[in-house]
Amino acid sequence: MPKTGGTALTAALKRHVRQRPLYTSGPQHDGWRDMLPHFRAPIVLGTVREPVSWYASLYAHARRTGRRDHLIRTWGGGSLAFRDVLYGWTHPTPERVPRHWVGCLWPGSVLRGDSLYQHAMDFFYGDEVTHLIDTSQLAEGLSVALGREVDVPPLNQSGQDYSDWYDEESLGWVKPDSSCYIRTRSGVVP
Repeated sequence: MPKTGGTALTAALKRHVRQRPLYTSGPQHDGWRDMLPHFRAPIVLGTVREPVSWYASLYAHARRTGRRDHLIRTWGGGSLAFRDVLYGWTHPTPERVPRHWVGCLWPGSVLRGDSLYQHAMDFFYGDEVTHLIDTSQLAEGLSVALGREVDVPPLNQSGQDYSDWYDEESLGWVKPDSSCYIRTRSGVVP
């Protein structure tokens, strides 16, 4: 799932897994199945991130170059403002979902779930993930999944504190996704 530490996870796997991980097809490195030879059955790793941070990071990433502004404007109901785009992501309607998604906004799929976050969880992981790792605990989670201590390279973090991007109302829009994240965390390692 984009913006959840996949680059750092991939780098760590390359360091600690003798056999090269096999990736599923998908946008860049945003979905994978890692076949680890010392397990009896393959494991499927996925990373998750707290939704308040995820939405803001996704928005900042998409806006960074301006190349995706036409898509962001569609999600925002004609606006590029974060609050308007967040509303579109958390309250998707046919007129707010771009017909042609690209890059980190997932191409060629029908929106599933009640929000972009829930859609991304389903689109990238479905029911096949055996180990979900919280980005905030990437080294610990990967260590549990691999059964040995591993080091993880630093995340591509901007250091941005996104809490000031939200007001009480917009935090309420993300609350159902936070519930989804909390439910998901019951299967998250560690």
